[in-house]
Amino acid sequence: MALEQVLHMKGGDGKSSYANNSLHQRAVISMVKPMLEESILELYNTLLPECLIIADLGCSAGPITSF
Repeated sequence: MALEQVLHMKGGDGKSSYANNSLHQRAVISMVKPMLEESILELYNTLLPECLIIADLGCSAGPITSF
């Protein structure tokens, strides 16, 4: 099975779709975005890496998305 078929968000308009279950995440992200950006800049300026990669591997559907 191709990696793209395994690592993707649940599509569609159903009860468990990302579009119907992401309002809380969007609100929280909006509140913490300035702190996250500041932390990333501080990390970068402290370590001076050649490359800095950040990935959000959160779950988009299921019970873990609603805590």
